[in-house]
Amino acid sequence: MESVTTLEGAALVSASNARMNLLGRNGDGVQVLVSEVSANFSDLLGVDAVAGRCFSFGEDARDASPVAMLTEGFWRRAYGGVAYVVGESVRVNGVSAEIIAVLPGDVYLPDGADVVTPAKRGASVPEDLAVYIAVARFSQNADIDDVRAEMDTVLKRENQENVRRKDWAIAITPLKRHVFGNTRTVLLLISVAVGAVVLIASSNLMSLLLARAVSATGDIGIRRALGATRARLVLESVLQSVALCLPGGLVGIFLAVSSADILSGLVPDGVRRSGDIVVGWRALAFGLVVTGVMAAIGGIPPAFRAVHGLRAVGTTRKVTTDIGTVRMRATLVMLQVALTVVLLGGASLVVKSFVRLGTLDPGFTADGLLTAKLNLGPKYDSDADRAAFFESVLERLEAQPPIESADVVLLRPLAQPIGWEADFTIEGQDETAFKENPFANLEAISPGYFDTMRIPMVRGRTFTDSDGHPPKGAFPPVIVSENLANRYWPGEDPIGKRLKLGPPARQSPWQTVIGVVGVVRYRHWESHPIDIYVPFPWWNFTWMDIVVRTRGESDAAIAAIRTAVAELDREVTLSEFETFENAISGAVAGPRFTAAVGGTLATISLVLAGTGLYGLLAFSVMQRRREISVRMVVGATPAGILGLVLHQGLRFVVVGLFAGLAISVPVSHFLDSLLYEVSPTDAATYAGVCTFLLVMALAASYLPAREAMRIEPIVSLRHE
Repeated sequence: MESVTTLEGAALVSASNARMNLLGRNGDGVQVLVSEVSANFSDLLGVDAVAGRCFSFGEDARDASPVAMLTEGFWRRAYGGVAYVVGESVRVNGVSAEIIAVLPGDVYLPDGADVVTPAKRGASVPEDLAVYIAVARFSQNADIDDVRAEMDTVLKRENQENVRRKDWAIAITPLKRHVFGNTRTVLLLISVAVGAVVLIASSNLMSLLLARAVSATGDIGIRRALGATRARLVLESVLQSVALCLPGGLVGIFLAVSSADILSGLVPDGVRRSGDIVVGWRALAFGLVVTGVMAAIGGIPPAFRAVHGLRAVGTTRKVTTDIGTVRMRATLVMLQVALTVVLLGGASLVVKSFVRLGTLDPGFTADGLLTAKLNLGPKYDSDADRAAFFESVLERLEAQPPIESADVVLLRPLAQPIGWEADFTIEGQDETAFKENPFANLEAISPGYFDTMRIPMVRGRTFTDSDGHPPKGAFPPVIVSENLANRYWPGEDPIGKRLKLGPPARQSPWQTVIGVVGVVRYRHWESHPIDIYVPFPWWNFTWMDIVVRTRGESDAAIAAIRTAVAELDREVTLSEFETFENAISGAVAGPRFTAAVGGTLATISLVLAGTGLYGLLAFSVMQRRREISVRMVVGATPAGILGLVLHQGLRFVVVGLFAGLAISVPVSHFLDSLLYEVSPTDAATYAGVCTFLLVMALAASYLPAREAMRIEPIVSLRHE
């Protein structure tokens, strides 16, 4: 970093976790997720160990004694949180390492890391496996634009000096954005939506107190005449508002505390990130502050309105209409409708996006499909040994009654966002055309994989056993996804076409396409990059995924898998048992959570807005009883009175609708990153929202209108 002036320092952390076997003090083996970091990682981030010390300079040297740090979550699960674990030795993939520290749970590491080891400097690591993220700290006077400009200059120089790195790029992202992704956007939007609901509730409270203040104007006038000061009357009005808000606030806090465990289970990991949801003293204090703010917002304006609108004491005729109060309450209703349009429109967009995500075809049949992660460890250090073990496992599994078929795959669909991405060259492409190729998701599969997964074979054939054992020095055939075939051989038969892994200049054999299969969503639910399949066991690893199609309950199949593996080698570990129904559910957990929260808040706002409109019109009818009676005496029909009240209600709602649409256009663009194939200004969605709100307005207006139609003019005028 000597040539870079905009950074104080940089450290490395592996982009994803490696699955390794760990043997603890009791000799039991367990599969753990291991992350690698450079020795200065903790110092750069300012991380202090919960117990022990973090890595020091030199412990990432190639010949340094092996050391390891445990993450706090794994430490508590596996060791019960005891401090004397520091100094003990564990075997990670056959290598004995001393535990020197326990890292805090909130430190930045790839999701789910259990053990952290040093990234050895100068170690021989295959280039395709050396996937790290650089974490850097800005210099004191530098910002992200300065860093990007300087790193672009450095990268251009590196590209010129190293031909293999030609046209490489570098992405510089704030660490929070990298870690949390769009979670920050989701939580921010939820907070804004909650604030809007609070504002709607406050306006409803204000409207209620305005009506009460108008009704109590006579009483206030008498008290004023008897010597009560304006300040005292305003204070009493605010205290009445607090008396209404405080019980509701306390009930809300109680519900928040009692439902925290339930909510923690509903929130997906991508939003929760670490730990459970707890309601601490800050949350309790915030709830009380919000309650006080609502009381102030709802109570102060009605208090001033009542005090400054006093009429002469001793008047015997009631006030028929307080124009100022009606206008204020009408404004509040229009505000509620406008905010409801924004909330309901945004929630409808998110729900529409979620529905579209839920109807996507994963590319396979998930019913009755089970998966597990199998890690052989360093004991099986040759391709032949690994292939023999996996083939023995599959043979034993297919003989089990609960299992219909079993196969292996490098990384099963929806396992993790990072897979084995490979560059490739289509026969006939030059260097320029090669640079336009996207990375392909590369999978190694056993011959029956497509049948087990029920992935449709579009053209050609699947692999045979002989395909996985090509002659020495030869490369096997490949199978490609349908979107790859359509992109590079449109209108042609892809069977017999050839490609090779790597750039055109790489001296590797061409591989013949023998089959085309349907598109599968491997890494992300929202997208489906092109896939290239190679046969197992020609390409295999110490860790691979097993997929089985079951004949009954998954529990019986899980027991059969454990038994089959244990019969072959008890030191081999199994983990991550999961049905594909759960995998798909987890893939859409984030959008489902956003849709559920947004829909709930929008529903609450709809109910509050409808209640506010009903209250306004009911109060208006009560105040205008004398006017309505006079109208009926001079010939107004019940239908005319009905139209009068409905017109009044719809007028407020229409104004609120236009205001809400005007606000929604700029605000909805913040939802863009959360939507799938849905425009943030989708006209059909907002048309439906407006129609729904108009129907709600008619329903809320009808009851007061019906009461107005039932007024007996003679009785009402005599009462006046």
